[in-house]
Amino acid sequence: DRLVQLEKLQSKRIREVFSDDAKLEQEMELLCTSITAFCKSVEQKIHQIQTRGSEMGVTRGDNKMRTAAQRQLAKQLQDTSKQFREMQKKYVAQLRQRQAGAPAGEDGDRADAGFS
Repeated sequence: DRLVQLEKLQSKRIREVFSDDAKLEQEMELLCTSITAFCKSVEQKIHQIQTRGSEMGVTRGDNKMRTAAQRQLAKQLQDTSKQFREMQKKYVAQLRQRQAGAPAGEDGDRADAGFS
């Protein structure tokens, strides 16, 4: 599961305080891009459920089945998207917290507190 992979990479990145691992950052970026593209692709396919085959004379039962499938897939996509957004929000908050608690001089915005 891509979300699990991303969560592991984010946790690793948060734990490695003194590491500036560009490869890890690139892996995380690729996973985020992949997850976003996957969600967009699924969204398009959900919309296609209703339109595909509709010109061939869909029975009421077929239409109900399509609508039920569409709703179920949309719910799953919504849950996955929400989980992804929450993971990203948590990761960014952890990075900001770490930067705020970083020793003076590391983030470039803070003065050398107490030693001037």
